[in-house]
Amino acid sequence: MKIQIGKGTLDIDEKIINLTGNKVISISIVSVQGACTDNMCPLIKKTVCTIVDNYILKNSFKAEYPVKIEIADDVYYSIDKERQNVKLKSSFNKKIEVKGLSLVSAV
Repeated sequence: MKIQIGKGTLDIDEKIINLTGNKVISISIVSVQGACTDNMCPLIKKTVCTIVDNYILKNSFKAEYPVKIEIADDVYYSIDKERQNVKLKSSFNKKIEVKGLSLVSAV
């Protein structure tokens, strides 16, 4: 199922739609410390996709198509600005993977 996100698209796998039920798919950015042993490494920004019971992000794009979705503003801006075609896929351990997203000036 494809959903229009600004000038880009978000393609959601059918397995994820069945997995979520009436819950919300939340896509956000987290900062993770790099692999260095000292504190000089820059923070690495990663996209995280989780299934939650209700909307949790204050500043976000919210949609209620056959599934409920909330996307953090930085992720929405990246999809819209770069006209990206992002895919959400289900992995073997039932986690959701975000494919085809490159972050643009994410804070």
